[in-house]
Amino acid sequence: MSKFFYKDKVTLIRKFDISDIKKSFLKSLNNKNLNKFLSTRKKKQTKKDALNYFNKINKQKDIYLAVIDRRKKNHLVGTITYRKYNINDLFIGFMVCDENYLGNEFFYKAVKASIKFMFENLKVKKIFGGTDKKNIPSSFFLLKLGFQIKEKKNKMLKFVLKKKI
Repeated sequence: MSKFFYKDKVTLIRKFDISDIKKSFLKSLNNKNLNKFLSTRKKKQTKKDALNYFNKINKQKDIYLAVIDRRKKNHLVGTITYRKYNINDLFIGFMVCDENYLGNEFFYKAVKASIKFMFENLKVKKIFGGTDKKNIPSSFFLLKLGFQIKEKKNKMLKFVLKKKI
C-alpha cells in the first residue's frame, strides 16, 4: 500500500510515521476518556512505549497502521489499524486521538472512505471488527459503518462487514 491511500480537500489518510509520535499523540494514549477500552489503559504510555509499538508494527507485513489527518490543520485526528485476517479479509481497529472528534462526522467519513478503498482496491471481501461489550460508542460506530454483529463472546462483540457485490 502506498504512503497515502486516501485524500480529499480536508482529509488525508496515510501511513503512520515515526514523526507522528508527538506529545499530542502520547497525550491521547494516556487520556482516560479516549483509551478506557485499550489494553494499555492501566499503564502510562511513554514515548519509548509508542516507539516500541511502532517498530513492532513496522516489522510485521500483515499489519498497516494509518493516520487520519486533518489536511489544512496538519492535525492527527485518529488512527486506523488494518490487520490481514486471511487471504481476502482484514481486521480493523480505530482510535480517536482528539476528544473533539469523538462522535464527529469527520472521523466517521474518514473511516468509511478507508473501508471503501480497501474493498475497491485491495480485493478485500470482508472486514472484521471487535470491541468490548461496554464500549457502546464503538459498537454504534461499527453498526453505522454497516457492520453486523457476528458473535458475542465473553466481554467482546465481534462484527463483520461484507463487500457488496
